[in-house]
Amino acid sequence: GSVSYTHLASALEMMKGSIFEIYFTEKENLTLVNMMGGLMEMKIHVNDADNVMNMYMDMMGQKYLVESKANESITAEQKEAASKMKIEYDKNDTKEIAGYKCYKMKITSPDMQGMTVNAYITEEVRSNAKIIKGYEALSYAGFPLEYKIGNDAFSMTTTTKSIENKVDAS
Repeated sequence: GSVSYTHLASALEMMKGSIFEIYFTEKENLTLVNMMGGLMEMKIHVNDADNVMNMYMDMMGQKYLVESKANESITAEQKEAASKMKIEYDKNDTKEIAGYKCYKMKITSPDMQGMTVNAYITEEVRSNAKIIKGYEALSYAGFPLEYKIGNDAFSMTTTTKSIENKVDAS
C-alpha cells in the first residue's frame, strides 16, 4: 500500500547523493559508503582468502561492528530468490562509462513484479565486490559501472564517476 511506498520513497530520498568507493585486489575488497551527507557511514571489508567479512557502521555517532564469514553473508533466502531471477545481456546496447565500454544487463524476478535492475557492465574490470544491494547472491558476466533499480513509480541510479588502476593494499 501507500505506507510502504511512502516509506520506500523517503528511504530512496535519503540515498540521494550517496557516495560508494570500492577498493579491491585479487583476494579482498573494501566498500566505503557515505549516505545522508555523512550521517551514516559504512565500511565493508571482505577477505575471500580468509573467509572474513567485517562491516563497520557509524550512524550519527552510534558505532557498530558486524563480523561474519564471507561465504555466510548471503542467506539461504537470498540464494533461493536469486535462483528465480532472470539475467539478460544485450551486447548491442552499449555505453561508455568512466572510459570503459559497457553493455546492458537486465535483472528481473517473478517475486518482485515490476521491479527491475537495468545495468551497464564491463568485462574489463574484475572484482568480487557485490555492489548491487539485494542482489549479492547473483554473479554477472562483468562488473556493473551503472545500475538503476526501480519500477514505473520510482527508481534509483548509481553511476561510476572514475576508476583508478592502482590501490594501496594497506
